[in-house]
This record gives sequence, structure tokens and C-alpha cells, in this order.
Amino acid sequence: MTTANRLARFKPKLSLQTASKLLWSLVRAVIVFGLCFQILYPFIVKILQAFMSQRDLLDPTVSLYPREWDVYFWRYAFDLMDYVGSALNTLLVSLPVSVIQMLVCTIAGYGFARFKFRGRGLLFALVLVSLLVPPALYSTPLYLYFRFFGAFGVQINLIDTPLPSLILSLVGMGLKNGLYIYLMRQFFRGMPRELEEAAYIDGYGPFMTFWKVMLPSARNMLLTIFVLSFSWQWTDVFYSTLFNNKTKTLSLAILRNITELVAADEFTILRNTAAILTLLPLLVIFIFAQRKLIEGIERSGIVG
Repeated sequence: MTTANRLARFKPKLSLQTASKLLWSLVRAVIVFGLCFQILYPFIVKILQAFMSQRDLLDPTVSLYPREWDVYFWRYAFDLMDYVGSALNTLLVSLPVSVIQMLVCTIAGYGFARFKFRGRGLLFALVLVSLLVPPALYSTPLYLYFRFFGAFGVQINLIDTPLPSLILSLVGMGLKNGLYIYLMRQFFRGMPRELEEAAYIDGYGPFMTFWKVMLPSARNMLLTIFVLSFSWQWTDVFYSTLFNNKTKTLSLAILRNITELVAADEFTILRNTAAILTLLPLLVIFIFAQRKLIEGIERSGIVG
């Protein structure tokens, strides 16, 4: 049999395989597009409605797409929230808490991943349990603890200050701390032990090995933890209303100024517009840190 006859014999199979691959690629593209549209659709609707005018709001024929484009709701929400001042207050609360959570969870995750000690499994199980327990269950004890904070007969009221959030983050009990400890533990477990052994041979102790060898390799994971912590703190409502109700943050500005002061016909659009304004800084951070975040999540061991 000649070479030409052999190629002619396998040509239908090759064409069938190519057609099946193209069909599967098309199916995947449709599924991915549908999922992306389903996820982004509410966000797109809120953005379009934010550009409606007041007359569009009263026009029953206008549903999603504005007939008259206007920035009235953007200006109104910006002024009601006192956006610049509220954003600055939110930054002053979120930034130190996020830095403390990143450092504490990194040290805790490294300890769980690399050191063997009695009760390690039980302690890590409690860390995972902390993710499952709703904060509302222990909100009253926490409030009373910081309302009458102190020891040896000395009591200080820490409510309506940023100190409760800072103290909880420092002792590893802050918002979503269990998740961050888990991520860091999984990351350090995936690093080769030869790095530590080489550092010990060079004369480094456990702390210097962590500081000089392991920590520089965890830059992407550190950034991931910081961004996740900052995002949750930036949009937090639970701890803000529980501990620091007098500091006007963006979340509290939405609850107070828009929920209580806005008329019913403008409430939904203004609330959505205010929520978009709150998320804009986080969106900018995600755009610049997207690649590092994906790398950090991949190396944490959650995916794959």
C-alpha cells in the first residue's frame, strides 16, 4: 500500500477528530460565556440603572437601559455618603487590621505546616471550626468583653474605637482569620523541606530560616492574604456596627445616610450606586494585583 493510500485511509478519522474538538470547544465557550453573563448580569444592570435620570425613574417604560443618561444618582450617593471622608476612615481602619492579620496568619500557618507539637491537630481543627461558627453567636460576649475590657479591677471601655478589631486580629481571632491561616499552612506545606535543611546547615535558626528563606518565597501568598483581608475589612458591616459604630465608614454610611434618609422611590438605585462606589477601590486593587492573586491561590493548594 502506497503512502498516498494510507493518508487517504486515515483522512476521515482525522477530520472526525478535528470536528469533535471544534464542537467541544464551541460547547465550552457557550458554557463559559453563559456563566460569565449570569455572574456579571446583576452588576451590569446596577451600573446601567445608576446612569438613569429622575425622569427615567418615574417612566414605567424604562426598565434596565436609561433613556436619558445622567450622573444624578452618582453625585447624590457621593454627597450622602461623604465619600472622601468615609473612604479615609475605612482606610485607616482596614489597612492596619489587614497588615496585622497578614503577619499573624503567616506565622501561625508556618507553625502548623512545619513544626510538630502536641495538640497541633486539635488546634488546627479549632481553626477550621472558627470558619463554620457564625460571628452572631458570640457577638454579645465579644461586645461585653470589650465594653468592660481590663484585668485586676481596672476596666476600660474600648467600644467605639478601632482597638477591638486590632486586638482580635493580633490574637488570630479577627474576621476570616481561620481562612488565612489555612491558606498559609497549605502554602508552606507545599514548599520543599530541602530549603529549611540547607538553611539549618548554614547556621540559621528557626526564626532566621523563616525570615530569610521561607518568607521571601511567599510574597505572592502574602499579597493574596492582604488583599482578601483588606477587601473583607473594607466592606465589613458586622464588626463595624458592633465595635466601632461612631466611626463613619463606607458601609455604615450606606446603612445610615441612604437607608434612613432617602425616599422609597430612589432608595434601590441609590443603594446600588453607593455599593458600586464602595467597590471601586477594591476593583482597582484587583486589576493591578490579579496575576499575583491567582498565583497565590494556585500555590495555596485549594485548586488542583
